[in-house]
Amino acid sequence: MNLRGKSEEEAKALFSDACEGIARSSAESGKVLVIERWDLR
Repeated sequence: MNLRGKSEEEAKALFSDACEGIARSSAESGKVLVIERWDLR
């Protein structure tokens, strides 16, 4: 995911959409989704 040149709000929206897609795919496939909290700062 290329966030270069995006505003903070645009980056958050893109990341949120990607997370929603991953969660939806996991639910539809019946596979477990493991979520870890990362602090990348």
